[in-house]
Amino acid sequence: SNSGRSAATDGASATGPAPAKTMVSLAIFEAGELEPTASFVRNVSDLDALLAVRRSVLLLGPPGAGKTAVARALQAAVPHLRGSSSPSFAVVCPRTLSHEELYGAVHASSGEAVDGVLPRLLRRAFDDTSIARAAVPGTSAARSLEQQRWILFDDEVDPEWADLLHPALDGLGDGHSALCLPSEERINVPRSVRFLFEASHLRHACPAWVSRVSVLRLSRAAEEWQPLVASWLKRTRLASAQGEATKADASDGSTPAFMSERCDILERCVRTVVPAVLSAAAAAGWQHALPTTDLTKVETLCRLLEALLAEARILSRHEPSGVGRATTWAGKVGEE
Repeated sequence: SNSGRSAATDGASATGPAPAKTMVSLAIFEAGELEPTASFVRNVSDLDALLAVRRSVLLLGPPGAGKTAVARALQAAVPHLRGSSSPSFAVVCPRTLSHEELYGAVHASSGEAVDGVLPRLLRRAFDDTSIARAAVPGTSAARSLEQQRWILFDDEVDPEWADLLHPALDGLGDGHSALCLPSEERINVPRSVRFLFEASHLRHACPAWVSRVSVLRLSRAAEEWQPLVASWLKRTRLASAQGEATKADASDGSTPAFMSERCDILERCVRTVVPAVLSAAAAAGWQHALPTTDLTKVETLCRLLEALLAEARILSRHEPSGVGRATTWAGKVGEE
């Protein structure tokens, strides 16, 4: 989902200027993956403003609020906003790693320090920064000095792994923040590094950790699934107009006109039937074996329809079967 309403708490306004929002919207549109809705563009602009003044930002919101989508959209928009390279993006899942795997450890017998995932990422960023500073001005190596390195922690904030990050979250200048390792080594955090955190709550986060990050709050909108459907239909039409459609053989019915017709029928079906079904399910109070959202249901439907569309490319238009009959029925439903 790429919907959501944001509230940035940083002591200063995090809302970007109108021209910046226009560039963000343009970048999202050109990427072709997401719909540049007003709330989504505002969230991306707010994240950009926060990362300009703080090293660490927490994206706070329930599942499906668009936390990862906002970060990825800003990553794609950076070249349009500042003319620099897109930030590198590393995702760390602390829940899947032990403390030693995340931060490193000291070998019991040899006493040798062994780096974990996070120290390796910081050393790589530090090395890249040193190379860029020593490079000839104007070269690609020198320009990489302007490239940010983002490290995203995709997990609920837990003191078990988050407390050791306190010294690394402070400041933006070289030497002002450092990661303290179990071997008692300190790794200075380069100015280019930014820490992003994704969480749905802060129940276990300590005040000292929260005070070191900016918080961008996202929430799911009532019509959260509509931008998802719009972006899916856009990708589906693009795939039909290119790739398979351009190579299609007219005898099998998978011509561009055939696929365009099927996309039109599916669009009418989804926009007409889905709201009614979701409303009926909510009114009936149906219970789910696992917690789910309307966004998840619609996303699953889109994936199923995408698989059927792939099958439709090899079905004959004169002998409708499977998706052919389904979309014919859907067209009648949509007209009704």
